[in-house]
Amino acid sequence: MDSKLYILKEGSLGYISDTPGQEPANWNPFRQISNVAGASGINAWDAQTERWAIFGNQSGLYIFAAGAPTPIQLEIPDIWNAINWETGGQSVVIRNDVANRRIFIAAPMSTPKQWCPDFASNDNPTSPNVT
Repeated sequence: MDSKLYILKEGSLGYISDTPGQEPANWNPFRQISNVAGASGINAWDAQTERWAIFGNQSGLYIFAAGAPTPIQLEIPDIWNAINWETGGQSVVIRNDVANRRIFIAAPMSTPKQWCPDFASNDNPTSPNVT
């Protein structure tokens, strides 16, 4: 994106950029954009376009368009906080359905909860059991 290689870590986001005539190991130094926004695991992000991406970790769900990451889960803090981050956070899956303008999140969450009362009882999930 924007001729930069963005790097998501569990609790941070940054980039390196191309240095002409150099191998990637010798590119410009890593520049941190955020020390809060990141991806909790390898599947906790999606980018269906070259213009923006979505990703999430325990601190929130973010949209990123080469500026500062912006939190986008502000209407669902109780649901986000109910994710089992301790033992299953690395298994969270985030996908952007551009055609239907939806973001899907599969996450481990103890069930049942008020927003999913008919789910089977699971006190300590370690992989996604709620979408």
